[in-house]
Amino acid sequence: MVTLKQVANKLIWWQSPEIAVKNRKRLITQVMEYGNLEDVLAMFHFFGHEEITDALDSPLPGIITVKSWNFWHIFLGKSVPPLPKRRLP
Repeated sequence: MVTLKQVANKLIWWQSPEIAVKNRKRLITQVMEYGNLEDVLAMFHFFGHEEITDALDSPLPGIITVKSWNFWHIFLGKSVPPLPKRRLP
């Protein structure tokens, strides 16, 4: 199994893995959008179902696409609300 640092290094390439793993919500969101099966398995291994669901309930803006939004809600057994809109000030 891959480590969180390996997942972070691949999916959050603009930060060091040590910094990227500290922002758990971003890492979960990046895995939901860009991760492969190995990344998803690591996500479920290192983060609890509740933390993964919380990240989906209040995602970071601009990362999750409609396709991933729908998939993860259905996969986690939740109803699919409209994807939150990104608002610029």
